[in-house]
Amino acid sequence: MAGFVSDTELLRAIAQNQIPRAVELAQGLSIDAVVDALESTAAPEHPESCDAFVEAWLESLSPFERLSAATKTTHIYLLELFWLPQAADKMTMRTLAAGAAAMTSLKDVLSDLPLTADIPEATFSQEFASGFKRLGETELAALAQRLDEGSRAVKIHE
Repeated sequence: MAGFVSDTELLRAIAQNQIPRAVELAQGLSIDAVVDALESTAAPEHPESCDAFVEAWLESLSPFERLSAATKTTHIYLLELFWLPQAADKMTMRTLAAGAAAMTSLKDVLSDLPLTADIPEATFSQEFASGFKRLGETELAALAQRLDEGSRAVKIHE
């Protein structure tokens, strides 16, 4: 999206329940700017639209951005800036799911480290890289699976 995006445009789209438009606008803002906008009026005045936006926005982000955004929106749900049925459950489910996706992505990055160790200017050994690859394949994979299972265990009633 070209041009300057204001949080006012984002808030208007959320207030009008134009979730796809709001997600598109959010792509032109930093995660912190989106969270600040949500805290200002969207969450307190339009809780259902705000929640629908957060869900769609998180899905539009890369795994690491999703985890960052999920953790940065936690307080909106837990401090009850708005009332929403199962707010804590939704926040927990999304944070665990985002954590699982981020751990899977990190595991994938670590699996490529042995290839990087072969680059002439790399200062680390194949043994070093292989150790982190194993860490990804074991501990990170197990953590990702556990986080995913945890997110699926949280039941949201429609």
